[in-house]
Amino acid sequence: MDIFKLFYQIDRCTSNPHAEALILLHGLGLNTQIWDPLVILLSERYHVIRYDLRGHGQSFHNGSELTWELLCADLDSLFNLCGIAEAHVIGYGFGGSLAVRYGASRTERIKTYTLMSTIGFYPPEVMARSIQLRRGYVRNGTANELAEQMASLITSLPPDREEVGRIREAYMQCDIDVYFKGIELFAASNPLDEMSGINKPCLVMAGEKDTIYPSYMSEITAQFIPNAISVIVPDAANMLFMDNPVYTVQKIFTFLTDSKMGRETVVASNPQLGMTGSDAIKMFGKAYQKASSLEALLQVKLIGTFQVSFKGIEIHNGWQQRNAKRLLVYLLFHPHAAREQICDALWPLVDTSKASNLLRVSLSHMKALFEAAGVVSPIVADRTHVKLNAAVECDVLEWIRMLGEARMEKHPSRKVMLVKELLAYPIEELLAGLYDNWALHERSRLEYMLLELVESLVESYKNDGDHLAANQVTRRLSNMFGEEMSVDVDSNRFNQREVRVH
Repeated sequence: MDIFKLFYQIDRCTSNPHAEALILLHGLGLNTQIWDPLVILLSERYHVIRYDLRGHGQSFHNGSELTWELLCADLDSLFNLCGIAEAHVIGYGFGGSLAVRYGASRTERIKTYTLMSTIGFYPPEVMARSIQLRRGYVRNGTANELAEQMASLITSLPPDREEVGRIREAYMQCDIDVYFKGIELFAASNPLDEMSGINKPCLVMAGEKDTIYPSYMSEITAQFIPNAISVIVPDAANMLFMDNPVYTVQKIFTFLTDSKMGRETVVASNPQLGMTGSDAIKMFGKAYQKASSLEALLQVKLIGTFQVSFKGIEIHNGWQQRNAKRLLVYLLFHPHAAREQICDALWPLVDTSKASNLLRVSLSHMKALFEAAGVVSPIVADRTHVKLNAAVECDVLEWIRMLGEARMEKHPSRKVMLVKELLAYPIEELLAGLYDNWALHERSRLEYMLLELVESLVESYKNDGDHLAANQVTRRLSNMFGEEMSVDVDSNRFNQREVRVH
């Protein structure tokens, strides 16, 4: 690429002319402007460098085949143009994948990684369907509809906000051919190989409300990165740095200034990990059971009944004792969690010392449950963190994946079919028996996401003249929400009166 066609921008540190450099890599379809809310805050401590990926914003693409090597060469050009030898790198989405690729062969140039909404795997058929959906939004070579759809998915901000307008403008400005080639490039790669080789400090960030890459996917990805730190950003969707920039920057600053991060981490093998890339992919669909053995597969049923099996052996008793069930379910959603984080989630009203002791007792009890069944516990704990080191198959996680797929589906008949599949589950018992605040919040979030989809199903039934089915669906949802939700079948609208945790 002609380096003079590369558009980049440097925002100098406002407090220290000798500050370290920090490079921002945006995601597909976007450009440098989407970083504006973050740059204002980051430039208080760092020299911030950002650039448009080729075919995006003001960076030209000369028609060369899009490859990781080509994109890494562009990043080389940026380092050279700015006269820097090393930098902290923050990548969002595809930009995070590019950062990992670049660091695999140029490790001396990366000081730290911050990966936002960046995952190491995605089920191939789900990715193929996502590409098909997005192509359907492009009409006559224009990306206006794609821009509208993606802007509504990747941020939780109101559509009339200036920042959301910038997202739409970025999508309409990018080279749409480069956009889809970038998606295909990611789909054809296996980022876990490079991620597992990262030997620099790494912060993995995900939005709490992300429906494209649910936060648990990022937390599972973090398990494959030696000593990675995982952070969930509250009140944020996929574009977490735009939805909650202050919290995002606070966590980045804490990560970059932590004294423990001043040295490279050492890649060490973990004989208890027992997972490969194909094992991890199984967490997101039963279709991958044939891809690998069940040797380290943890199977958990949460909807309707509670059942746990590990390596094909069912573990029947003891889950209602010493908070074992509560801890296991929390780890299903947060597979790599700090001890302090777990204590806050499970025992928020208990003092720190007592909560830490309760966690130790629960971990010891759970270890005994697995050992009594003749298997080594997949729960691995050190002084600061607790990890769920096993491939996971869980009905709730599968249901959440299906929910995200239904929300992205464009074709009306296909969307209706997916909603029917979601309702085939006994959703009234979703996370039933769990009363921790995090679980109640998660249940409420999932229910209201489902509620947004039910309208299409009710409308379909009414169009077919099946008013009985329409009434049954709305009555079922009304019963789930009790007095909080009134359901008007005639107007086909659900009116939310009040949302509270109960």
